[in-house]
Amino acid sequence: MTNQPPSSPPNLDLQKWAHEQNTKAAERAHDKSEEFVLQVNEAAINGSNLALRGVDRMIGGALTA
Repeated sequence: MTNQPPSSPPNLDLQKWAHEQNTKAAERAHDKSEEFVLQVNEAAINGSNLALRGVDRMIGGALTA
């Protein structure tokens, strides 16, 4: 056997603090993820609008020709 002291019980204050820090980090990650999804959706909508405008102009040009 080794001459190590017996393991002490876990420090509950430290565990509570670590849990709170992990919770805050998870909330920040979730907020960033949600913000990213909103930005991607907005970019997809803007791209679709530009494509529809281009098609509309092509149809208008074909009708005038």
